[in-house]
Amino acid sequence: KLTSGFAELAAAYADLPTANKQEKVTVALAVARLWEEGGRDVENAFRALEVALRVIPEHEDALAELRALAERHDALLRLRHSYETLLAELTLPEHVVPMGLRVARLCEELDDVEGADERYRGVLSVQGSNLEALRELTRITEEAERWSDYAEFYGELLDVETPRLDPDELIARTLHLAELLERRLDRRDDA
Repeated sequence: KLTSGFAELAAAYADLPTANKQEKVTVALAVARLWEEGGRDVENAFRALEVALRVIPEHEDALAELRALAERHDALLRLRHSYETLLAELTLPEHVVPMGLRVARLCEELDDVEGADERYRGVLSVQGSNLEALRELTRITEEAERWSDYAEFYGELLDVETPRLDPDELIARTLHLAELLERRLDRRDDA
């Protein structure tokens, strides 16, 4: 009986007329709090926060509350599900890239290196020069000793960072890449 009362209250609150996107997010945040604190229904709290992030995908308070909800209830796998669901619905690069990075970081936090690798690659498919994705893929492939992938990402990272490198650093990193291609991959012609 109590749960249905909270369901009715949450539904009534969610149906309040709002003037703009920010107000819709504010209502969704309040509904999430109602579900978590009053209704003791964490799943519906997650859903309410997902509603907020569908309205404004990079809303800082909604993202922080979603993360905090997951941490309070030891629900990082559920957080990943939320991130993945939201990512699948996004279309604009300015939303896809940050959410893809967020999913990749969470995958690493959950010790899912393959999932992180996949998500970082997804970020690069949208924004090929993304420094964080390139750096992390370079690190992941080096740690896994996947030398061919490492050389690819190291080379791409070097291309992106070249304008910011001083000449000595550029030379050292270029020599490292050449040595990698020659010794580890037996690609003397590419070196």
